Amino acid sequence: ESGRVLGVAGACGGAGASTLAAACAVGAAADGPVALVDAVANSGGLDLLTGDEDTTGLRWGDVDFTRGEIPAGDLVEALPETREGVWLLTAGRSVLAAAAGPGPDEVVAAVGVLRREAATVVVDLPPWGEMTDEVSDACDLVVVLAPAEVRATAAAARLCARLESRRTGACVLVRHRGWSSLTLDDVAGLTRARVIGELPTQRGLARRAELGGLGRPPRGLARAAGLVLDELRGAR
Repeated sequence: ESGRVLGVAGACGGAGASTLAAACAVGAAADGPVALVDAVANSGGLDLLTGDEDTTGLRWGDVDFTRGEIPAGDLVEALPETREGVWLLTAGRSVLAAAAGPGPDEVVAAVGVLRREAATVVVDLPPWGEMTDEVSDACDLVVVLAPAEVRATAAAARLCARLESRRTGACVLVRHRGWSSLTLDDVAGLTRARVIGELPTQRGLARRAELGGLGRPPRGLARAAGLVLDELRGAR
């Protein structure tokens, strides 16, 4: 039986989707093996967020997932693993790796392999575009992280409508970035999507991730990730 796949997309740049995706991956370890997949072009690499940039293992560009069958066990053995036990498939930072960034078909193929070995696969998605469209089709659930601001919520509404048109299960988590002009009810009304909760401002988190990696998420972030994982568990 294949594992569940969770997509995490920000309504706009800077929403914090990568941080939420990493926190969800750590929280999902309670359900079994976990893989975290970086599907954002020019992301710089999720290993920088988790503090595993020096951990050896395969990155995007080291293997072509669209050519032949890749044994899931061999793949996870070759991936870098975070200190929290999460298998990580992310971008390298060489010029060659940048030129060989994955396309949507390769991300979908990689997710298909990983879900055979992992109980949960978490995919960090861009806010919009072909990558989000095609990879979301392979997800059991996509959570949209929407800052509680007018323009960001308008973008979230477009993304939720797009996901609904593709029959992809979706929900919204509201993000507070220090100042919020909208309430949870406002966001729910504008997006016409189910709002599952909110993520409060996490003071000092950016500095902590920069200096030593995200590690175990702080309480507010862990609680928000738990809400998302509860939705994922009920998505099948």
